[in-house]
Amino acid sequence: AQFDQHAAQPFAGFALHGETKVFIDVSDSGRPVERHFCPACGSPILSTITPMPEMVLIKAGTLDTVADLTPTVEVFCEYALPFQPALRGTERHPRSNI
Repeated sequence: AQFDQHAAQPFAGFALHGETKVFIDVSDSGRPVERHFCPACGSPILSTITPMPEMVLIKAGTLDTVADLTPTVEVFCEYALPFQPALRGTERHPRSNI
């Protein structure tokens, strides 16, 4: 999978197998976020956000392989633990970038 700077993929061509439960959350900007999760174990699967209605934000932990992914953006950096260094070459944001 190739991810853009927002770790998002177009809904076109995206297929989800199985049912999810949805929790409606509120982003830092005050807009709704639909957080989809597994109804059996509670694992996060994906999110959708109003600023990008044509996109789906897929949680990397749900992918079969992540070896070909390269992070390009870091968010919520103000909460990073001191032992977690910044990733070289990424765009960094103290909070959310969307």
